[in-house]
Amino acid sequence: MEYVFDTPGPVRLRITIGAGDIQVDTEDRTETEVHVVALNRAAEEAVAQMTVRCEERGGRYEVVVEEPKRGFVSSLFNTAEIGVRVRCPHQADVQLQTGSGDARVQGDVDSAQARTGSGDMAFDSVRGDLSVNSASGDVTAGDIGGACSVKTASGDVRLTRVDGELLATLVSGDLNVVWANGSTTVQSVSGDLHIGAIAAGEVRLQAVSGDIHVGGRPGLRLFIDATSVSGDMTSELDSAEG
Repeated sequence: MEYVFDTPGPVRLRITIGAGDIQVDTEDRTETEVHVVALNRAAEEAVAQMTVRCEERGGRYEVVVEEPKRGFVSSLFNTAEIGVRVRCPHQADVQLQTGSGDARVQGDVDSAQARTGSGDMAFDSVRGDLSVNSASGDVTAGDIGGACSVKTASGDVRLTRVDGELLATLVSGDLNVVWANGSTTVQSVSGDLHIGAIAAGEVRLQAVSGDIHVGGRPGLRLFIDATSVSGDMTSELDSAEG
């Protein structure tokens, strides 16, 4: 099924499915195109009953793509899989919710929120804040201009750059951040934590059995308070006098 909406202003995109696949592409355009397909035979009825609508509120266009309530719940326990493809203007606000569906957002969005059970979530560029809550899915993001909050049990987290505050909670997943420009707080049980470079703010990292590696921007002055029960600690930095 195919839908085209005239959206010449800011867009808020909200997508909810149980299982399947979500693909969002932001482009230099003033329309929002939505394609909904059944990825297997079990999803044909759910696709026919999908809610797809666009509402203008105060100059903002809210585009909603939702699987029927009963279909959303039941799809967590059956094989129904729905594919959602969206092409919308740049700098949209994106809200995603899936049971086990994967999601990929390509292009430039203003902010993003995602909740999933076991689906993988991937974002190219987020100008503002990013918030992801996942049970076992992996989380991948490029540049994040605002704050980033990630919670996952067994999924891995890979972030290229976070300019705002970073808050992450993991159980057994690994965290890899190339560049953290703001305050950073990460808690993990058995996952490894790797931050390529920190630039400013307070960095608090805690792990029970995982390894921790932290790099610093060249010339950065640091005060380090590190403790370990059974692990080894090493530093490649020269200690300042006093």
